[in-house]
Amino acid sequence: MIDVKCEQCGLLNRLADETCQRCGAELHGRAVSYHPTPSGFQIPEAGVFNPASGEASFQTATVIGPFNSISDVVKPTIDLFKDNIWLITKLVFVIFAPFEMFKTMSYGTTARGWKFEGGIFFLSLICKALIAPSLIYALMMVMRTGVAPSLQESYRWGLSKLGKLVVVALMAWTLELLGFACLIVPGIILSLAFELIYPMAALENAAPVEILKRSYNLTK
Repeated sequence: MIDVKCEQCGLLNRLADETCQRCGAELHGRAVSYHPTPSGFQIPEAGVFNPASGEASFQTATVIGPFNSISDVVKPTIDLFKDNIWLITKLVFVIFAPFEMFKTMSYGTTARGWKFEGGIFFLSLICKALIAPSLIYALMMVMRTGVAPSLQESYRWGLSKLGKLVVVALMAWTLELLGFACLIVPGIILSLAFELIYPMAALENAAPVEILKRSYNLTK
């Protein structure tokens, strides 16, 4: 598996990308590649990709170990959130603090009807839909570069993916509801099958239907 490293900001982009997903700079073929070894995967610190031979030369360092137990997944996840708790707190607080304040003030002054409750529910969904791609992008940048992006950069990325994420989520929810209507079990299966749609919608340049299919195939 080969990725292209941006010479301007150092982000690892997919080989098919023509410009950097982070800074927009044109990619010129500097590549890194992941190689399976007995101790895990190897990732180069830097390298030069040769299109003629399809190979890259680089120095490597182990970054991903083999999967032995559930702790191999849970512990790195907890460590990632623990090490970036301030970044996560800022991203969530900036969106949800004003929303919660508005909701609290509205409850004290407005009669609670179905329109009001529907509006609050809709705003809540929009907030969550914006948080998801922004948070995924910010943590991915930390994992790729070791440097946390700014709130503005994270939200700008989240807004750019908001439409696609909402479409994918609505399609997934519709299929899941149909599955639950068909004796419940199909709905549970589809709920698990579509667990990966949020990071895919945030990070991959694919159409909504392709995202659903890819998530299904990876979890199948």
